[in-house]
Amino acid sequence: MEGKEELRNVPVEFVGEYCISCGQPLKPKRREVRAFVAILLVVIVAFSSVLYMQHNLLQLRESEIRSLTEERDSLKLIVSSKEAQITTLKEQNALLEKAKALLEQDKAELEKELAGYKTGGYLKLSRPTRAQLESYLRSDKTDQNKWREGSESSIGYVCINFAADLKANAMRAGWNISFVSANYNYSKEEYGHAFNMAILEDGSIVYIDTYTDTLYGSVEALIAYATAPAGKSPDYITVVEIAVVW
Repeated sequence: MEGKEELRNVPVEFVGEYCISCGQPLKPKRREVRAFVAILLVVIVAFSSVLYMQHNLLQLRESEIRSLTEERDSLKLIVSSKEAQITTLKEQNALLEKAKALLEQDKAELEKELAGYKTGGYLKLSRPTRAQLESYLRSDKTDQNKWREGSESSIGYVCINFAADLKANAMRAGWNISFVSANYNYSKEEYGHAFNMAILEDGSIVYIDTYTDTLYGSVEALIAYATAPAGKSPDYITVVEIAVVW
């Protein structure tokens, strides 16, 4: 009885934790355990939700970073391409400026030469001797130009260009050399060729192969030995049309 009396005298704040009869600690109440478990679950769920949101946000940022990186790389390529285009345009502009300067120089020289050649409103051109013509052809650089076939994207430089340039250069040098265009048949096929002709001081006529500066006595001989089909006898060549421009 004395022990029970002592327990009864225990302060009220400790009574809920110990058994009044035997003094043993009391087990936690079930609803308190349930409340604790519920709170713990809420905390876990909330923490998981935060982690899930942070994970999604991180993935979104990584996706944005990848997208921005790809866009940056694409812009770098565009900038590099534009810089290359600018460099090319600058080079082309420099070439055009150089060509313009050369054309201006040629224009001034032509105007000066034309002023010196004019006599009574006409150009004063001379017929060369064979030796003078051969000497001039050795000094002229037309035959050193590169032959190239034209296309839809670029202008070619073929026999008509060689012949036209040789005539123009000869005129500047004071020699009367003509431009000739001829159509001819070979093996039942029709071809065309352009070259030059000169009437020499003694009245004889020579035909000039502009590619090699070789002189021929007839159109057929020039075509046979200087053009396709090269190496054939002039007897196989039939000239059907010819035009001469002085």
